Amino acid sequence: MSWAIVRIVSGLLLLTIAFLLCLVLSLPWFVGPAVVLVGAVLRHRVDAVHLPRRRFAVSWDVAVAAALGMVLVAPIVVSAFRMAPGDVPPGFFNVDTPYALEQVHSLTEATSYPPGSLSNLGGGRSYHFATMGMAALLSRTTALRPHQALFGIVLPVLALATVASAFAAARAVAPALPASLSVPLLLVAIPSFWYSFSDVAGPMVWEAIATRQLAPIADLTTNYELWGPASIVAQNVGAHMLVLASLAAVVAAPARGWSLPVFLIGTGILIKVSTGVALVACVLLVQAWHAITTRQLRAIVPALAVAAVFVST
Repeated sequence: MSWAIVRIVSGLLLLTIAFLLCLVLSLPWFVGPAVVLVGAVLRHRVDAVHLPRRRFAVSWDVAVAAALGMVLVAPIVVSAFRMAPGDVPPGFFNVDTPYALEQVHSLTEATSYPPGSLSNLGGGRSYHFATMGMAALLSRTTALRPHQALFGIVLPVLALATVASAFAAARAVAPALPASLSVPLLLVAIPSFWYSFSDVAGPMVWEAIATRQLAPIADLTTNYELWGPASIVAQNVGAHMLVLASLAAVVAAPARGWSLPVFLIGTGILIKVSTGVALVACVLLVQAWHAITTRQLRAIVPALAVAAVFVST
């Protein structure tokens, strides 16, 4: 089930990229998503629209892990649902949230890329639009208002996908560990995946070692914005899911193939620039090392595929 959720969100990302590509090429916005859907049906036939049927057994370990995971992402879901009702959001949590919603409104009405700025006259620049683009695509294809699509659907779905990605990564990386231990550990990343460890935590840790005191690293536990599942900013929620899904997909690639990790990592820059660049660099380094140690040049092929998708993006 965890892989099914990851693939569903990956499909939504693919539709969003097709939508953004239409804006780049000045085509009608629905052409790209329609081509993707038709292509999926032609390739997979009825399987393209079937819901997952795989049966799975729920143990106490899995149930506890799922409960802990949902508790950890609860701030995202609760705050999003509180901003979703009404014709306009009743309020905002976090100063960056209105800016993300501005991007959704802009993409909902845009006919070119990058969309025009709604806060600066004549402004417009490239940005990591994927998460906001998902909401804009949903708003265009449904009767939902932009804030309802973002807060009522996209952010809660990404929160669920983050937990599902943690389950998939835990099973792929450390199947022997109890899920009730590995899943929360993967979710609680400090500092968060969208921060640079060397810029944020590095100086704190170095000062703590130099002074032999714990006070310099106290900010890592007191500043909630450094905690992975605590941020409700759209692109940060997407980045957390992206890292865990990419980790699971890369580790499971020998059994499941490289298509999913190549797509997620290659297009990750659209979700969060810093996260996408870091993931590409990691794959290039890991696969190069694998090719050197095993003396098999074919290990470079996935890295080259990731690089090609990244450059195209």
